[in-house]
Amino acid sequence: MQSKMRSASTPLLYLCVLVLPSCLLLLQRAHAAARHGGISLMSQQKALLHWKSTLANPAAEMSSWRDTTSTSSSPCNWTGIMCTAVRHGRSMPWVVTSISLPDAGIHGKLGPVPLQLGKLRNLGHLDLSENSLSGSIPEELGSCIELLFLKINTNNFTGKLPGAIGNLASLQMMLDASNNKLEGVLPKELGKLEMLEFLNLSHNQFSGSIPSSFASMVSLSTLDVSYNDLEGPLPIGHALQNASINWFLHNKALCGNFSGLLPCYSTPASGRHKQKIQSSLLPIVLVVGFSTIAAIVIIAILIRSKKKKQQSGATDEGRNMFSVWNFDGRLAFDDIIRATENFDDMEKSTRHNSKTGS
Repeated sequence: MQSKMRSASTPLLYLCVLVLPSCLLLLQRAHAAARHGGISLMSQQKALLHWKSTLANPAAEMSSWRDTTSTSSSPCNWTGIMCTAVRHGRSMPWVVTSISLPDAGIHGKLGPVPLQLGKLRNLGHLDLSENSLSGSIPEELGSCIELLFLKINTNNFTGKLPGAIGNLASLQMMLDASNNKLEGVLPKELGKLEMLEFLNLSHNQFSGSIPSSFASMVSLSTLDVSYNDLEGPLPIGHALQNASINWFLHNKALCGNFSGLLPCYSTPASGRHKQKIQSSLLPIVLVVGFSTIAAIVIIAILIRSKKKKQQSGATDEGRNMFSVWNFDGRLAFDDIIRATENFDDMEKSTRHNSKTGS
């Protein structure tokens, strides 16, 4: 009887021995996930595979990204992926800390799976530069709060640069979004990146002015915003004391105390106020100017005509005066004598005729 019970319990014992390690492993992963806010290496693996599935043309470097249960297929062994064991309490779980796939021929978008991207909370290095990524930059990129290095330059990203990037307080080494098709105003939230040393936003279509909050980026050694449509004054702060003029060239109308840039107004507010006043006064000045010119022309014509009349009257009076002054008495006397002689002849003729008749 006892032998039968022993023989029956043996398979159960073997089953427990086989299942127990798996159960313990699952418990360990669940504990690690809880320690990481619900994010485990397995969930990060699924997030990366989900993003790969949305790409129009996954790169050859991503051929090792496969969904299998073998240890060799762990995302930590994928091309371009690096993991780090992070201590949390008594455990040291492995998490994805780096994605580096520059010039890998990736075609697609970064934004279709923003929720999955946000699960890479321990990501410290992201380099997807010189690919063919398009669409907008997802706001959820701001959830990768451990990022130290972000390089997405030389792609085809469009739309605005999300202000959520300002939440990446750990961003220190680089933020490079140059050579894209980004537009709109620069987000003032970037001013919160006080540890950032290198910022390159050149060769885009950004417009408006550089936010004054950029003056708070005290660690900046490079701020390149050339080849955009920016205008207005440069921020005043320690970060721009040793700035190069090349960082600001080929913009719409940037101004500042740099050789090669136009000088600014005394203050941005007064400059904008003066510009507003000038634009509002321009129509009034034009109307007043044309009215003044017309009035001057009319007055000049009236004065000229009045002068002509006065000159004409003076000429007539002058002629009368000259006729009196030039009166020749001798000539007048001769005329009178000739006239009276004619009267004498007529009188003699009359007397002769009367005598003859009588």
